[in-house]
Amino acid sequence: MIQSTYTRKYFRKKRSQCINKYLKREPWMTTGLLTSSINKAKLFNKKLSKPIEPNIAKYKTFNKLYNTTIRYYDEVFNSNKHNIKQTWIELRKLFGKQNDKNICPDFFVINNKKVTD
Repeated sequence: MIQSTYTRKYFRKKRSQCINKYLKREPWMTTGLLTSSINKAKLFNKKLSKPIEPNIAKYKTFNKLYNTTIRYYDEVFNSNKHNIKQTWIELRKLFGKQNDKNICPDFFVINNKKVTD
């Protein structure tokens, strides 16, 4: 009983180490993308072990989405790696932030008094 528990833990650890060992890690890859990569590897193994239509379809759709996402970020960040301004513009688009430089306030508060133009 103890030996089987030990072997399960050992093989589980070895499998996760093997999955993480062969991941292609770019500097811009987040933990979410790495998790997606591990999920893709699991779907691939499931497709190979049980090649039925639902498993194949799940893998194909996930693989297509994952590769499209990776290609987009790879292209954006590698094409702008020497242009920090464009890199920040792309990051703001990614986070959904707007450039608020054109908005001016109608008044300022100085010494608890409203000052308008």
